[in-house]
Amino acid sequence: MLQTQPQLHNSCFKVVGTPKIYINPRLGKIDLTKPFTDEQALLWYKDINFPYIKPIPGAEELLSKEKVETIIKLIHKAHSPEEIAVLKASKPDSKKIKEL
Repeated sequence: MLQTQPQLHNSCFKVVGTPKIYINPRLGKIDLTKPFTDEQALLWYKDINFPYIKPIPGAEELLSKEKVETIIKLIHKAHSPEEIAVLKASKPDSKKIKEL
């Protein structure tokens, strides 16, 4: 069976600041100087609250697959109104998120 390689693009996340290579004790090398997949960025963003990437409009579909509780935690850790807006838009029907 032929396996397809993940598409490298940054359609859901943007790099904040100067792209660099970071070493995370848990996840290892995070190289923001090279293209990365949205799935990689989501992992970095939600699991370690990586401050050098942020979701952008269009990330709602990817984020909508996450649990409401995860989105609420990310909203509490968000650093900008734009980031909060994208996170809230990922779960537009959630009463818990509307109350934040």
